[in-house]
Amino acid sequence: MGARPVRALAAAAAVAALLLTAACGGEGASAGAAGKRSTLAVVAAGRANMPRIAPAAYAEQIEPLLVEGVSVSVVSEEGTPQIVGAMPLTDLANNPATREEQILTFRDGVLAAIAGTTARSAEADPLLAVGEALRAAGRAEGPCTVVVGSSLLQTTGAMPVQELLGAEVGDVVEALRDGGQLPDLGGCAVVSLGAGLTQEPQAPLAEADQGRLERLWTEVFTAAGAASVTFVPRPVSEPVTGDLPPVTPVSFTRQPVTVETTEPAEPAEPATCRVDLPDAVLNFAPDTADFLDPAASTAVVSDVAAQLAACPGTVRVVGITSSAGTEEGRTRVSTARAQAVRDLLADALGVPADSISAKGLGHDTSPEGGAVVDRVDGRLDPVLAAKNRRTVIFVEPAA
Repeated sequence: MGARPVRALAAAAAVAALLLTAACGGEGASAGAAGKRSTLAVVAAGRANMPRIAPAAYAEQIEPLLVEGVSVSVVSEEGTPQIVGAMPLTDLANNPATREEQILTFRDGVLAAIAGTTARSAEADPLLAVGEALRAAGRAEGPCTVVVGSSLLQTTGAMPVQELLGAEVGDVVEALRDGGQLPDLGGCAVVSLGAGLTQEPQAPLAEADQGRLERLWTEVFTAAGAASVTFVPRPVSEPVTGDLPPVTPVSFTRQPVTVETTEPAEPAEPATCRVDLPDAVLNFAPDTADFLDPAASTAVVSDVAAQLAACPGTVRVVGITSSAGTEEGRTRVSTARAQAVRDLLADALGVPADSISAKGLGHDTSPEGGAVVDRVDGRLDPVLAAKNRRTVIFVEPAA
């Protein structure tokens, strides 16, 4: 940003202090210029499991938004989000040079508040932090931007990522909406800085997992009313050091698919085998039988086919779903998915597809379907729904 006069730097420090004072008093965000004010809500992280995003990355996003009357807030992204600062940019001089200096001083004060943000509570709750930042800024009727400097690896609150990795995004959004846990982003532009950005003890994200994380948050922000969602890839950052509250590492590693066998009554008879393939492992697109990654899905089924070599008998494929949607829709999707897996399995086994039966059971709680009740107080639970969304392969001894 270049050298600044001592007077300007001192003024920036004063602005940072005012931001803190306004946050403590809770009144700073309510003032502003007459007419429709604009809103800039900033979520900043200083957590143990992600690097600190450089001030220049924030400056690039916020500088064009610093106009007279804008109400700015800075909130920490942690398990219990804290308001770091909130105040409007008002009373700018008519003289262009003085006006520019005032804006730059205000900018430096905001950046100082961001740089000084350090987590004081364990875990991470960016969804709650976004709502708190908008509340602190006093959401105005004019243009609105939310800058989220977070890895978006939420570990607590309404949307702990580690519990939702196998869930369908639509289920997550429905649960948040039903629970009144979506922030009001009506018309705001959301800019994500650092989604998936990690440091030890959080392991780096694979490309596929990065994509899953961004899809999840895009749908959540959109459902909350965001006008647009933009991800800024890999902003400049530096490691965070010091004694910081812990954050639970999120593991994207899926458990290997294994074949369960039921031993026969007579040792000479073959065993009955069963394989449960969660939809998240098969990578089905929501509400369809289309594979998001056909090559990966083929590899999963091929591995299962190799394991089934020790299970001779009649093969059949059954599709199970959650309780979401209509009975007709559940039957349709579960049947189509069973047929899609059947076709891959037949190719892997080298047998005709019509030698393997495929049937969709929908949300079936019988011993064969094994679906669990996935609604709590009438609301769909994304975690329980994910347990139900699966395809089951049975290999049974021939009669």
